[in-house]
Order: sequence, then C-alpha cells, then structure tokens
Amino acid sequence: MNNDELSKLLNDYFEAYQNTTKIMMDLVAWPLSQNKLSFEQFLILRRIATTEDVTAQRYCHSAASDAQCDFTAS
Repeated sequence: MNNDELSKLLNDYFEAYQNTTKIMMDLVAWPLSQNKLSFEQFLILRRIATTEDVTAQRYCHSAASDAQCDFTAS
C-alpha cells in the first residue's frame, strides 16, 4: 500500500469511528431528554435507586406553630 491508500484508509476509519460515537451518544441521550434529565442527574438517581446506604433528610418549619419536622428515608 502506498501513502495515499493508507491515508484514505485512516480517514475512512476515523470517519466510521466518529459516526459510531455520535450514534451511541444519541442512543444514550434520547431517553434522558424524554425525561428532561441530564446525564449527571441520571447518575445521581441511579445511585439513589441502587444503593442502600443513601439517605435523604428533609426539615420543615411551620411559620405559624414554629414546628420542625424531620423525615428520614433510606
């Protein structure tokens, strides 16, 4: 193979690689866009759903009674 043939082969390879990467990004992004989630939000929600030691705490203050609520979920 001469230089021109190798150069064309390399260019064809990079073009195929870029097209494949774009298709894969679109496949990953489509379900997230349907739920208006970023990839980072998806990763956080996935971790919450699959990890037992993630806890969420919520405090509420009532202006009228000055009461405080503490909800803890695991």
